Amino acid sequence: MALAVFPERMDKLDTSNPEQALGVLENYITYMKEHKRAGFIGRLFQDPMKGTAPGMTIEENIALAYSRAGKPGLGFALNKKDKEFFRNALADFGMGLEDRMKTKVGLLSGGQRQVVTLLMCTLVPPKVLLLDEHT
Repeated sequence: MALAVFPERMDKLDTSNPEQALGVLENYITYMKEHKRAGFIGRLFQDPMKGTAPGMTIEENIALAYSRAGKPGLGFALNKKDKEFFRNALADFGMGLEDRMKTKVGLLSGGQRQVVTLLMCTLVPPKVLLLDEHT
């Protein structure tokens, strides 16, 4: 039996049965181009050096991840409203990173960088979140 799921129906994916939902999702994304598939999958690596661009600022990294929501390009994502949204989201972690938005990610500690990475992969909620040794 073949099962086809179309993009406009992904929002109706029933997650109450995880095995069935993953089967449907797998059938749907297996043949999808990687750049399109990335919109459905969030990844959080154990190594805090992965998943971010160290030469970019915190707000630039978050804006890049936020562009998955359909925002066109990096420049448009860095408007005043979005900057405040990013700042408030970082404040929820209680690490003071909201006051360091212009700091390059490469200058952060491993834990601070992990917080930025966590925010980046969950700011636009993915259908699937992959965690590398999350415990």
